[in-house]
Amino acid sequence: MKSRLSALARKGAAFCVAITLLTAPLAVLAQTDAFAVWTDNASADGQVARVSVPAGNYAVSAKLNLVNESALTVYVHCKLAGLGAWDINEVMLEATGNPSRYAVLGHLLMVSSSTQSTIDLTCQPYPVDVRVKYAKITAIRVDGKFSNAHTQ
Repeated sequence: MKSRLSALARKGAAFCVAITLLTAPLAVLAQTDAFAVWTDNASADGQVARVSVPAGNYAVSAKLNLVNESALTVYVHCKLAGLGAWDINEVMLEATGNPSRYAVLGHLLMVSSSTQSTIDLTCQPYPVDVRVKYAKITAIRVDGKFSNAHTQ
């Protein structure tokens, strides 16, 4: 019985080594770089956040919470942009005291560059400023197939 268990243990160890050797190259090919920046509390008038990325192809996401702290209804135009690509969200925030004075916006972008570049999240409120809470940009390098086609 003891020799049979030893034989099974050796076979199990050999199997684990074989699986490790087979999957190790896949892990190297699947290596990913990610870059992120965030802010807890900022003005929505202008640049909210900026992330710098080295050359490569990137899937970029951003999100931000907007809060209207004024007695006026405010229109807000936010844009995630870099390397000639952009994603825009627009929202109307009701005055303080209304449940719709809050909004959460999400942006998605695909960019490609042969040099180090920046990606900006900006907002323009009108007629008065609003607060940005918990804004974040995350850029993840995509080493595989990359397509960013515009459809009509």
